[in-house]
Amino acid sequence: MENNGFTGTLPSEIGDMVFLDEINVGWNELTGSLPDELFSLEYLSILDVSYNRFEGTIGTEIRGLANIDVLKMNDNNFTGPFPRPLCELGTARVIMLQNNQIEGRLRARIEELSSIEILRIDGNDIRGSLPDEFYALSTLRTFDGSHNR
Repeated sequence: MENNGFTGTLPSEIGDMVFLDEINVGWNELTGSLPDELFSLEYLSILDVSYNRFEGTIGTEIRGLANIDVLKMNDNNFTGPFPRPLCELGTARVIMLQNNQIEGRLRARIEELSSIEILRIDGNDIRGSLPDEFYALSTLRTFDGSHNR
């Protein structure tokens, strides 16, 4: 469903599709918040909502994506602090949060991203230095933290 010019919101009924393992709605014109039900899809391994106009914070419900491999939430209007529960996604290899309005500091629990290979947080409002735990990410191949504070 990528790059189709879809408009509107993602409906909460998406949570009824319990065996979904991939959702790709990138490059559309979708708006609103991501429904909480999306984060209860336990088999979901790929979630791509990039290049839309989604908004809201990335909250504790994201920890429901326990089997996520690829998480692309870049180029939207997500706001709020860097989501601490994101660090609980130990199976994630790719996390792309660039070009949103995420603020604050990277959390000390970032070392729990034990499978991370690509982490992009550039183009946000993240400030401060990298925590010492960041350097324990032995699987990390690509990191971009540019264009922050």
